[in-house]
Amino acid sequence: MTRTTFTWPRIPLQRRAAEPTRDGRTGAADRPAAPARRITGATVFYLIVTAVLIGYTAMAFGMDWRTDAGRIGPGYFPRILGVIGVALAALATIGSLRPTAAGPGEAAPRHPWPVAATCAGLAGFAAVMVPVGAIVTGALLLTGLLLLVDRTRPVRAAALGIGFPIALYVVFDILLNAALPSGVLPFL
Repeated sequence: MTRTTFTWPRIPLQRRAAEPTRDGRTGAADRPAAPARRITGATVFYLIVTAVLIGYTAMAFGMDWRTDAGRIGPGYFPRILGVIGVALAALATIGSLRPTAAGPGEAAPRHPWPVAATCAGLAGFAAVMVPVGAIVTGALLLTGLLLLVDRTRPVRAAALGIGFPIALYVVFDILLNAALPSGVLPFL
């Protein structure tokens, strides 16, 4: 089976190797040419995450960051998380661009099933968090993802998967007095 040659389209502001001019010179003899970069599946994923986080941050800046009593309001932490998330997602997007001329042994990582399972788990989490509850759905999602990544340590996955949502409940519901959806656990 023969491989066909495919070149990725150039994205805006993407650097290319210097092309020769009419007289045969490259025009960039004093500096090495940067390798051209191509868009990968990870780049598209990070672009989508960046767009979602930009929307989240815009909604966070629409909320009051301070209450009438002068205390921290509902928009305080979402603003901080949104700005940090957008910055990290943008950096990940830039870092995910791969050089087109990869050296030997530099194959792009491919993990389609864990990524698809993670996306499906997050979509299910968002769909059932309010009716089922934040602690139950968080524990199920986190335990499932930890088992997906490392099946050799199920006790650790269960401990972290159950302990982390309970710790979040303590921080948000008890310490910060910001109620999480209780769902099937009405006593919380």
